Amino acid sequence: MELRHLRYFVAVAAHGSFNRAAEILHLTQPALSRQVKDLEEELDVPLLVRGQNTLKLTEAGELFYEEAREVIARADEAVQRVRGEARSETLRVGYAPSMTAGVMPAALEKFQSATPRELRRLQPVLVMPEAHLLAKLKRIPPVRLRNLPLIGLAKGNYPEYVPHVRGMLKPFRVLPRFVSLVNDGISTLFTELEAHHAAAILTKGIISIMPRTLVARPFAPMLPSALVMIGLPALRPNPHAETFARMLLEEVRRQEGRKAAVK
Repeated sequence: MELRHLRYFVAVAAHGSFNRAAEILHLTQPALSRQVKDLEEELDVPLLVRGQNTLKLTEAGELFYEEAREVIARADEAVQRVRGEARSETLRVGYAPSMTAGVMPAALEKFQSATPRELRRLQPVLVMPEAHLLAKLKRIPPVRLRNLPLIGLAKGNYPEYVPHVRGMLKPFRVLPRFVSLVNDGISTLFTELEAHHAAAILTKGIISIMPRTLVARPFAPMLPSALVMIGLPALRPNPHAETFARMLLEEVRRQEGRKAAVK
């Protein structure tokens, strides 16, 4: 198995199409299909379900996709360090899918020159119905999530959610068991929690909009916090964007100061 095989598979999985991936990789579709098939044969496990006009990842494919992305990212970072290139940074964006459908992916792809600033860090919590077995605990040990039914956010509108959750739980040797992944947003997720009597890993900021029938519990030991960033153009600074970013930072500090005073 070579690194290029991982790149081929990741491209196909990300675009959901051999034709589209082949165009981006500058390969013919039959050649790319053969390379991915060779990878499946080497692993001795199917990674893709090939339909007439559809292409879906198997459960093993979903897992291998996340692992392959991590391997490729580490390899690219190693090359950059050896070459003395600037360290890459990750920009995480929160948005309302219903208002940005079809716009956000293209905007993120074109968003190159930016100077991100840290807005705040949010601590992960476990959200569940108040009658849930784990709701009796004041703090949740991450190992208690092993084999626990979870509701999550789907890749369509939240591409980083599942990989991020898997990454947080990996040090505890816990593989999250998602029984449902929702694309419509947090309101639908809340409904799914009640319907499945399941739990979800979200961040502390969600508590203020949760229904009263749900509760949130922190983890102990704590899971890595989620970093919220602001991206501002570096080449052509916009004074209005700078003002808005400053106001956001001031509001965050004000709210955090108020919470500290209450404690």
